[in-house]
Amino acid sequence: MPICEITDEMRANVLKDIKPVFAARIIDFEQKTGKPILSARESIVNQKTWTNISPEGTSIAFKEQDDPQQAIGNLRNKILKYGADVALQRNDLALGYVTNIGKAGCFVQIGHNCTVRAGLNELSDSSSFNFEQEMPVGRLVLGRISKVDETNGQKRFHFSTRQSLVVFGVGCVDRAKLAVDDEVEAIIMAVADGKAFGQIKGSYIKLKVKNGSVKVGAHVVAKLTKVTKDKISSNFMKVVPDKSAISKEQ
Repeated sequence: MPICEITDEMRANVLKDIKPVFAARIIDFEQKTGKPILSARESIVNQKTWTNISPEGTSIAFKEQDDPQQAIGNLRNKILKYGADVALQRNDLALGYVTNIGKAGCFVQIGHNCTVRAGLNELSDSSSFNFEQEMPVGRLVLGRISKVDETNGQKRFHFSTRQSLVVFGVGCVDRAKLAVDDEVEAIIMAVADGKAFGQIKGSYIKLKVKNGSVKVGAHVVAKLTKVTKDKISSNFMKVVPDKSAISKEQ
C-alpha cells in the first residue's frame, strides 16, 4: 500500500499508523505483477464519499466534496479521480511524503501513481540546508509544482519546497511584461560586494538590487532600472513586512 494511501489525515509519523488489520479498497493493479494496490483512507473506504471520487462520480459533486482538501494542498483524491496529467498544473500547492532521497534531491509522493522530484536547489531558500536531516523518508512536506515537462505525451512534474515559492507562488509574474520604472517586491537571497541579489516574489526571476543596505531574507520594494533578456537591475526603495509569517494554527 502506498504511503499516501494509509490514512486521510496528513501526519508526519504516518508510517507508525499502520494497523495489523484494516479495511481497504482496491484502487488499481501493478502493471508488472498484477498485484492489487490498496487504499485504507477513510474517504476511499467509505462508500458515500467513494461514489464521488470514483471515475463514475460527477465532477460537480466531487468538486463540492473535495474543494476543502485541495485548498490546503491535499490533491490525493483529485489525482486518483482524474490522473496526474489532468489533475496537476504548474503552481499547484501539494502535500506529500518523502519516499526517497539522493545526492540530486528527493522524491515526494503526492498521490496515487504520482511521485514528483525536488532537486537539491528546490528544497530550501537557505544555502546551508541539510536535506539528509531535514528530509527523511516518511517526512510530510508542503510544496508547489514548479515546472511541468512533457515528452512523447508523458508529463513529468518538478516540485519545490522553498518557502519563497510555497508562500508566494511560481510563475505568477510575466517577465516579458516587466519594464524600466516598474516597482516590484522581492526577497533578498544573497549579498556580496555591497550589492544585493533578490528574487521577485511569485517567480524565479532574479534581479540585482543597488543602493540599499539590506540583509539576506529581507523583503523589499525595488524600482527597475534595467530590463534585458539576460539581466534585470533595480534600485532599492524600502523594506516591507515579511508576509510569509504564519501562525501555528495556519
